[in-house]
Parts: sequence; structure tokens; C-alpha cells
Amino acid sequence: MKETVASSIEAKNLAKRFGSVAALADVSFDVKAGEMFFLLGPSGCGKTTLLRILAGLETADSGTVLINGRDVRDLPAHERGLPMVFQNYALWPHLTVLENVAFGLRERRVPRDEAVRRAREALEKVDLAGREDRKPGQLSGGQQQRVALARALVLNPAAVLLDEPLSNLDAKLRVEMREYLARLHASSGITFVYVTHDQVEALSLADRMAVMSAGRIMAVGSPAALYHRPPNAFCAGFLGEANIFPARAVGRDGAWLVVETHAGRWSAAPAEGFDPPSGAEVLLMVRPENVRPLSGSPAGANVFKGRVVSARMNGSTLTVLVATGETTWKATVLSDPLAEWREGRECGWMVDRAHAVAMPASEKEAAR
Repeated sequence: MKETVASSIEAKNLAKRFGSVAALADVSFDVKAGEMFFLLGPSGCGKTTLLRILAGLETADSGTVLINGRDVRDLPAHERGLPMVFQNYALWPHLTVLENVAFGLRERRVPRDEAVRRAREALEKVDLAGREDRKPGQLSGGQQQRVALARALVLNPAAVLLDEPLSNLDAKLRVEMREYLARLHASSGITFVYVTHDQVEALSLADRMAVMSAGRIMAVGSPAALYHRPPNAFCAGFLGEANIFPARAVGRDGAWLVVETHAGRWSAAPAEGFDPPSGAEVLLMVRPENVRPLSGSPAGANVFKGRVVSARMNGSTLTVLVATGETTWKATVLSDPLAEWREGRECGWMVDRAHAVAMPASEKEAAR
């Protein structure tokens, strides 16, 4: 199979309505050549519509799609070089694995011998050599998904679009396929644009991601940046668990924002580009794993006292609910048989200021 140069993709001000419903509203983002880029969001947020517009299977009401800088809004799907892998595999049940993979090549009138050769190479690429003569019904779900991937890869694409490709697999197989997709992407070097509602999938695989809500992009960035320093409450709550509560900005301490909270005066890291004036209402976010039992007099940490409401074992960790006044915190701590987390216990807790993130309080400020 010949080497292919990966494509860059750019969406500019895309909008799409279905009747009275705005599926997409002024959506813009870029995908770098060779990236594993995720479109992440809850069901109904517009991510599949967006993917279909990139593929040429839907037409945007307005806006532009660029592939390697070329405007392709008037280009049909088969000329864009962006094959799509669907969540339901979309395999022909009466054709063999080899025939399914070669189908697109035959439609493009590639000579039979070349189509068979390229289909066998694609099946080797997805570790399915030796299963060419089987029917899809004789394969596992993971194997069927790899056939669908081979059918896309056989076209020597510069990019592949994936729409919830692992959603039909059981939990164990999804983990295995995530690892497989990571290896496949690394070895192929082509651009992947991947739609999912599964935060773990996106956090574990993406180079960068766009988090979507109600037809808009709420943030774009690396998994680490969006998880640890989310720019708004939607991203904080959607990308894992988060303690989020109101606070008020009262000043600065160098790089840190000083805020008044229900637990006292804290120092926090402002979200990127967020610089509220003194007196402004803000939201403070702390991940449960960053709420730790107090130990000594730690420098740079915010300290508070709380009462244990409950403790639930998760295996290697415990989820401890801690009440401070009318606010309940969630803390994730290591499961220690010597530690006693009985209900009603009063104890001290700490949060490093780097792990307390101040974000905009309103959706208008938060949307990007």
C-alpha cells in the first residue's frame, strides 16, 4: 500500500438547521495533519452532523470546510478523500471479509487483481490476515469493526472519520480496541477525526479535542489541558467528576487569583485567558482526586475542615463525601485499611492552589 500524506482539515463558521432545531451554530476548529482529533459531547450536541458535513454526506447551511487549505464545500463525498467508519460497521453480510474491504475499490473501477492485493494489505494492517474468506457474521464485534477500518484504509486516505466506532462493543473489548486504534493511528500517520460521547475514550486517545454542547464548541485543547484547567463549567463537569461551587474574586497574588469561598479565602489558578475584576462572581472547580487529607502545614495549599458524610469503596480508592456548611465535597482517596472514614468524623482537608481552577460564572462568558 502506497504511503499517503496526512491531510489537515479546517471548519470555518459552520451552521446547520433541521427545521427549527439549530444542529450547529457558527462552529470553527482546525485539525492538524496526522492528529488524532476528537469531537466530544453528549448525545444531540451536533457532533455527528458536523462529521457528516466534513465527509460531504450533509450540506452546511453556511460556512466552509477546507482540506489542506482547499475549499471543498461543493465537492462530493467520494472526491474528498475522507472515508467514514460508522458505529454499526455497515458491512455487507452476504460478502466475504475480503469482498467487503475491496468493495470501494471495485466501485472506483480498480482492476480486480490490484483490488484484491490492496484489500489483503489492508487486512494485514488491521491484523485480520487469514480471515479473508469469512462472512461478517462469523466474526466478533471487534473484528467486524476492524474490517470496517480496513475498508476505509484500503482507499489510501489522507484522513479517516470515525463516528462512535466502539459504542457497540462491550466494556472489555472497548478497552482493547482503544489500544488497537492508538497503535493503528501511530503506525499509519494519517489524520483521524473521531466522534464520541465517551470521555474516557477521548481522554485516553486524543491529541486534541473539541468539546461540544448544543451545537457549539465550548473548548478546544489537549486532554490534559481541558481536564486539569477547563475553561468553563460545562467542560469541567463533562470531562470527569468535579466539585464546582460559586466564589467571588477579590484580587491577585502574582499568577494566582484570590477568591472568597464558603470555605474561606483561597488562591486558585485562573482558567486560560480568564482575568475577572475584583468583586466578580466566578466558579471554582476542584477534581475529587485533588482533595486530600490534611498533612502538616503545606505551602501553597488551601485548607478547610469538614465532616465525613459517607465513604464508598471503589477498589483501590474510596469516594469520601465531606460536608462544609451547606456544601458537600467529593474526595477520592487511596483505600487504606488503617484509615478510618466513619460517618460524622471531623477532619482537615487541603487542595493545592494549582488544582483549584477559577472559571467564568456565566455561559455567555464560557462559550468559545
